Amino acid sequence: DHKTTFGTSLATELGQRTANIITYCQKYFVLVRNWAERLRTAGVHFDVICGAPNSWEEIVDNWVPGTQIGRALESLREAMKSGDHAAFRGRVYRKYEKANFAYHKIGSAKTYLNSIIVIPQIQDAIMQHKAALLGILSDPGCNAISQIVFDPDIIEISGGLYYKLSSRSLTSCPYKPTDKGRISPRIFKEVPDKVDKTGGVFADAVKNSFPDIKEQMEFIVKFYQCLLAFQLPQKTTKLALVGPKNSGKTSFVNVVRGLTHPEFIASLSKEKIFGMSMINSDTQFIFIDELSSEIMAGDQAKILLQGGPITVPRKHEEPEIVDNQAGIFVTCNAKPNYGDDQRNVEDRLNYMDTVPLAVTDTSAPEWILDHSFEILLWMVDQMKKYNCYVARKELFFVRDVTDYVQPKITLCLPQGDLMKLAGVRCEAQQQNAQNHDCNTSSSTNSSSERVTNDRPGCSKWHNDSPSSGSEGAITKRFERISKRRLTKKRRIEESSEDESEE
Repeated sequence: DHKTTFGTSLATELGQRTANIITYCQKYFVLVRNWAERLRTAGVHFDVICGAPNSWEEIVDNWVPGTQIGRALESLREAMKSGDHAAFRGRVYRKYEKANFAYHKIGSAKTYLNSIIVIPQIQDAIMQHKAALLGILSDPGCNAISQIVFDPDIIEISGGLYYKLSSRSLTSCPYKPTDKGRISPRIFKEVPDKVDKTGGVFADAVKNSFPDIKEQMEFIVKFYQCLLAFQLPQKTTKLALVGPKNSGKTSFVNVVRGLTHPEFIASLSKEKIFGMSMINSDTQFIFIDELSSEIMAGDQAKILLQGGPITVPRKHEEPEIVDNQAGIFVTCNAKPNYGDDQRNVEDRLNYMDTVPLAVTDTSAPEWILDHSFEILLWMVDQMKKYNCYVARKELFFVRDVTDYVQPKITLCLPQGDLMKLAGVRCEAQQQNAQNHDCNTSSSTNSSSERVTNDRPGCSKWHNDSPSSGSEGAITKRFERISKRRLTKKRRIEESSEDESEE
């Protein structure tokens, strides 16, 4: 009898409502509600929540690890959260110091774990389970550590500004505060207050190779399309520059390199260090240097250049079908000869000839890389200024600045499935449960009846209900229990006395 045991001292000591008792596991519903009845008789104020959680975040926030590996995983999560770190495809990223949402790669999962084990607060927990944590963190489909996703259409620039490639203009922030650590723009660029939009040596090289304004606009539009990852329709012709050495072909690609993380770029060169295995579902840009039949067969060139699904071999793994929607840029000293496949390959390329500059500037490639965003603005200004020379079909990518499509987070087990497994109900199910609660409460008078209602998914029950009849019923019930206990105790004592006499 808790009332007799504790009296009013427990309620006086604890004061007002002290805690929320929460259970999401149905087998504990009855047990928790029985505790609720007994504790209320002692005057303890609290809330009981029995039923399914309302969100996945509620599951994660209320999870308490019960094993050593669970505590180690929680320590890793907390360390990554406090450091603005995030996982992506087995790699670890960190937020740019001056950015709001943009992240960049800091290393592999193994390198990251080896770096943070020097932190005294988490050293012991992580060191004992380093191998297990490495297996979790390095898995591309990991759900235990939240995965970030990159938005290739948005560039974050200093000053809290955002540039939308498909709209060719600045845009308001497309992300919510809760998207921090979940969605990252394509890249972060620091831009000075006064931006040089003359194009510099890049513009000089373009005008040198393409003196005619119509040719200039053809090059600029096709080159701009190299940045439009996941927006290119199949069989969109790809830009291919043909020309002698020192004509700026390879230097041009530094614009895209300056606006794309290296791990999202696949490069094919005559050294054959590429291989189709570099292409994956996250590849944003493919650079083919010195295209020839020796480094890429005709059938392979046709499939790769047209875009769309391609079969990619994986070392020691099954081949993977990848939907290739990356921008592609091709350079060569002379048009490659593909024999019977020549026509099919040429139909997928937009050849343009380059001309060497009179004086070679050895610092040009580095300058272009450092001023990639300013060059981007110059190209956009040229497209808008000489709009009449741009073919309408080449501007297929242009979208309104307010037309924002959030990137999809692709995981092995989507959040919807996780929510079902964890018992999180969808909005429709929650609404039905609330309607059910309203109907039930209208026909139920006492708080004790609500507490003992063995129904999963019920909302909160409070013990400070104004109903006095329920408290009286509980008191009488415990009085009867107390009498039965006293009677049983007397019988036991009498039985013990009889045994002693015998």
